[in-house]
Amino acid sequence: MKILILRLSSLGDIVLTEPVTAELRRSFPSAQIHYLTKAAFKPIAECFESVDKVICYEKNVAFHLSLLKERYDIVLDLHAKLSTMIVGLMVPHKHLLRYSKEHGRRRTIIREHIKTNGTSTVELYLKALSGIEGYQAPESYPKPKLVIPQMNQIPKMEHAKPLIAVFPGATHQTKMLPVGKLKELIGRLGNEFNFIILGTREEHYLGELLSGDGVDCQNLCGHYNLPELVRVLSQVDLVVTNDSGPMHLAAALEKPQIACFGATHPSLGFSPLNSNAKVMSLDLDCQPCSLHGGDSCPLGHFACMNTISVESLEQAVRSLL
Repeated sequence: MKILILRLSSLGDIVLTEPVTAELRRSFPSAQIHYLTKAAFKPIAECFESVDKVICYEKNVAFHLSLLKERYDIVLDLHAKLSTMIVGLMVPHKHLLRYSKEHGRRRTIIREHIKTNGTSTVELYLKALSGIEGYQAPESYPKPKLVIPQMNQIPKMEHAKPLIAVFPGATHQTKMLPVGKLKELIGRLGNEFNFIILGTREEHYLGELLSGDGVDCQNLCGHYNLPELVRVLSQVDLVVTNDSGPMHLAAALEKPQIACFGATHPSLGFSPLNSNAKVMSLDLDCQPCSLHGGDSCPLGHFACMNTISVESLEQAVRSLL
């Protein structure tokens, strides 16, 4: 059996597809499992133990023509966007399966600000496997796991005190805890813990804001590529993030973590799947107000993040370490 999985982006969503590859390997041990994604996220798919080959998506005729030479028994679309739908139509296959995003349910959660535990996105991905003949769902769904890349250029990080990695950024402003709160947290705990600030090159300015004014931490935003970042995270003692891709990386590495939710909410299905996670969400009447976050608070007060206290963050760090 030859299977092609389609998920082009983004970081967190791709991490959450790993249990699908693990389930396919469990059910069909001899299958060839290929994974199609954008080049930027290829290193993450390569951290999936069950994937045999990662293919980089390109927007050109030559790429689509190359797909015509492949023949798959199953094409599994875990993105359900126009681009993956086109790929699904072009690739020769016997069966095409597509996961349901359950837009209606998520719109209801946002419109009515529902706080109950929602269906995990991982479960939605895995539901797509029910259309495969011979597949039997497990009693409990697996959690994402990553194979840690081996690389000599990232030596073992030496630190005398427990090491905390902080990711201050997120795709949208209303998913970001105010930098001032993180800076105060680092200032309070700097004598007991070592801190590093991680993120993209574009988020380097956030690291500068956090590491200035005598605060003792190292700004490493933009310093590591994705496989190096996974390697570094495997060595830290705790990770602090917003609702972002690095949140899911930390969960897949089973790191003690603090995950801060603002405009979004765990009820939408993106809570970190990690027994070592402490989710910071105030469950305000106006939460969630968005599926992916936005540029500003619709009500103007941004209470979902502004009201998370530094004291509660400090307590969460101490309880996890």
